[in-house]
Amino acid sequence: MQFRLRTLLILLAVMPPFVAGLICLPRTCWVGHYSLSTCFINDSGKVIDRIEAGAKSTREEADLFVADPDGPERPHFESVNLDKNSMGKIFVRSSGAISTFTGIELSYWKQEALVIFTDGSRSLFAVNTPVRGVRHLDVSIPAPQ
Repeated sequence: MQFRLRTLLILLAVMPPFVAGLICLPRTCWVGHYSLSTCFINDSGKVIDRIEAGAKSTREEADLFVADPDGPERPHFESVNLDKNSMGKIFVRSSGAISTFTGIELSYWKQEALVIFTDGSRSLFAVNTPVRGVRHLDVSIPAPQ
C-alpha cells in the first residue's frame, strides 16, 4: 500500500507541470493583418478628394499624434481607395500564438486605433478599431475646427 501511495503522490507532483508544458510550450506564432471595411460619412460639408489612414498600437498613441502631428511617432499612412458608396479598406496588423498541442489560443494582439487624415476638410482625428471579429467600421468625418 505504501508503494502505491508513494507512486500516486509522485504522479500528482509530476503530471501538472507536464500537462502545462504540453499545452503552453509548443506554440505556433503568427503575424498578419486583416482588412477593415470602412464607411466614411462626410459631416464636414466639404469635398474630400483623398483619405489616408494609419494604425497605432493604442488609442493613447493615436491621440498623442493627433495633438502633435509633427511628433516623432508618425504612423505609416496609406491611401484609402473609396468606391461610389464611400467605402474603403484599411489594413490593421494583428498577431497571436496558438498551442500546437491543444489548438487553444494563448495570445492575440491587434492595433487598437486608427489615425485618419482627409485633405478636403483638413481633418486629423483618431478612431478605435472595432472589437475582435467585427470587420466593419463607420467613420464620421468631422467639420474642421
